Amino acid sequence: MERIRLENLTKIYDRHPVVADFSLSVSAGDFCVILGPSGSGKSSVMNMIGGFTAPTSGEIYIDGEPATGIPPHARDLGMMFQGYALFPHLTVFENVAFPLRARGVRSGELRARVERTLEVVELSDLQGRRPNELSGGQQQRTALARALVFGPRVLLMDEPLAALDRRLRERMQLEIKAIQRQLAITVLYITHDQQEAMMLADMLVVMNQGRAEQVGAPLSVYHRPRTRFVCDFLGDSNIFDATVESIAPGAIVCRAHSGERIIVTAEQPIANGPNRHCFPGQQGAGKCRNGHRCASSFGRKGHDRFQWSDHIGLSHDRSDVAASRRASRVRRNHRQIDYGCERTGRRYAGPDDGT
Repeated sequence: MERIRLENLTKIYDRHPVVADFSLSVSAGDFCVILGPSGSGKSSVMNMIGGFTAPTSGEIYIDGEPATGIPPHARDLGMMFQGYALFPHLTVFENVAFPLRARGVRSGELRARVERTLEVVELSDLQGRRPNELSGGQQQRTALARALVFGPRVLLMDEPLAALDRRLRERMQLEIKAIQRQLAITVLYITHDQQEAMMLADMLVVMNQGRAEQVGAPLSVYHRPRTRFVCDFLGDSNIFDATVESIAPGAIVCRAHSGERIIVTAEQPIANGPNRHCFPGQQGAGKCRNGHRCASSFGRKGHDRFQWSDHIGLSHDRSDVAASRRASRVRRNHRQIDYGCERTGRRYAGPDDGT
């Protein structure tokens, strides 16, 4: 069942698009993490989903129903902010009970639901304390309990662990994931921490400059980055710059700038000929991003250069010890191709998109 669907969501401030044509589908029970650097538009997407910011254009659907014009309190979404926003004059119990009181829940049911939720987050013994009497992790769990107590359709979490130290953050990651699985709730989680994203996500969205660079399962995105940005941002990698010397069925013979001869083995047949742009698992034809017809990295011997990092399927001349040592440091299963334009000399990364 599709819980959230975003269609061409766009937000513009002062003629500058902070989110541009962003589309996403999240299934019920998924833990979806939006990962990206500061300023990439992550929080803007979440604020539009929560109803705190109106999109300039595009549509938001929750459980298949349009939600774009619905106010935040009517969307039935839980929100956990980075700063927790706990009421300092209320106890843990009263903080957690606040959403239920606002909804007019009767006292008997209210107490039962609050105590059940505090038990889930392991705060039953601290329900009489105020926020200033809690540790950072306990405050975080109080905010989490408040966001869960009324049974939201989706839990929105905007970098909730950013203020915690590394050891506590790692422990809270495990606790959040365990609670999400226990309650089978849909979570949309924002972070700029790559390790945190890989740890938590069932579905990973990598954002950059207001757009989704790549969407998929975490290991799939990690091992098969579609763009240079994803390759660089998601983890450490070594990228070699080389020139194609010859093309054989399923393999490319290339020469590194330092002179080493390297053979890259393709998992699928690589198309030869002009105007072909081919990735492992992809192939297509079209213009480069400058609008000119160009041979691609795999299209003409010695034309474009390509960059990659790949340990599986990477071989070299046996006599070249230096190349062997470099190849052994390459991150596993990570390829990236850098295309160029014959006419202008400009270079760009990623599969050909026909534009």
